[in-house]
Amino acid sequence: MALVLVASNVTAGPIAAASAAPTGGSLSGTVTELGAPANGVCVYAAAQDVATTYTTTTGVAGTVAGSYDFSALPAGRYDVFFDPTCRGSQASVYASQYWDDVPDVASVTWVTVAAGGTVAGVKADLPLTGTISGTVSGQGTGLGGVCVIAYDSTSGGQVNAAKTAADGSYSVQFHAARRQAEPTSSRGAPAARLRGRPRWIMLCDNRHR
Repeated sequence: MALVLVASNVTAGPIAAASAAPTGGSLSGTVTELGAPANGVCVYAAAQDVATTYTTTTGVAGTVAGSYDFSALPAGRYDVFFDPTCRGSQASVYASQYWDDVPDVASVTWVTVAAGGTVAGVKADLPLTGTISGTVSGQGTGLGGVCVIAYDSTSGGQVNAAKTAADGSYSVQFHAARRQAEPTSSRGAPAARLRGRPRWIMLCDNRHR
C-alpha cells in the first residue's frame, strides 16, 4: 500500500536568492615597448594597506596583445609596477616603471579599486634601459652579496637595486632617456648623475636590504 502525504495551509511563492555584496574590483590596462604591444611583461599591484602584492602577465592566451587584467582585486589603493624582467627572471633591454610613467615608488600615482568597480587604462610604455655597473671590493677582494641601490636624488625614492656577484661585480638598470654618468659621488659611493633628474647609487650590506 502506498503512503501519501498531503500538506495543507501551505502557500507557494518565489524563493528569493541571497544577494552577495561585491568583494573585489577589476584593474586592467596595456603595456607597450616603444609603442609596440609587449607580451610577457610582469605587472605587480601592491596594496597600500596590507603587505600583499598581486601579479599577472601581459598577453596571456586569449587576450589582446600587451594587455593585462586583475579581475578580482580586493578594494583598496594600489601602486602598479611594470617589470619586463619579472624581477630578474628574464632578460630585457627595456626599463621597468611605475604608474603613472615614473621610475621609482616614491613618485607613484596610487590607483583606487572599489568593491565591484572597474579601473581601466592603467598603462605603460616602457623605454630602453641604461646600465650602471661597477665592482664592490674590500681590501682588494671583490665582495659578493652586497646590495647596490640606485636612488633618485630629486624624489629620494629607490629607482632599482641589484646584489653583487661573488666577484663583487654589479649591474643596475635604469631608464635610458635621461642619463649622463659621472664617475664619483659626494656621498663617497660609485654614482651616476642623470640629466634632468639626478640620481646616485648607494651601497649597503644585506642588513639594509
